[in-house]
Amino acid sequence: MPGGRFGLQAIVQDDASVRRVGETYTWVRKYIFPGGQLSSIESIEDAVRRNTTMRITDRLSFGRHYAETLRRWRSRFETRAADVARLGFDETFRRMWSLYLAYSEAGFRTGYLDVNQITIAKPAACA
Repeated sequence: MPGGRFGLQAIVQDDASVRRVGETYTWVRKYIFPGGQLSSIESIEDAVRRNTTMRITDRLSFGRHYAETLRRWRSRFETRAADVARLGFDETFRRMWSLYLAYSEAGFRTGYLDVNQITIAKPAACA
């Protein structure tokens, strides 16, 4: 469709970190997101450029704001630990998720992690 576009929201790392971590079997990959892999803005741009006629036209970064979201999620999760236990999740599970949320919050606060909303569009000339 001429002028078509879509939005992508992605948690990203800088390209050097993505390459360094590579296929390392991290704690997050093992326990939280099995098989998961963060991307970088560079790799997203490269994939779009190599595989489509579309291009990234806009990008909004808000990782530092997302850190506050994670802090609030962790606070609410920990406040409702008894409710989580009643759902059948044990202390190990609850501690693991508290750690994950705190770890992620720190990653976003320090800039090690970021979250971006990316607009990808098909130029009208490519129709």
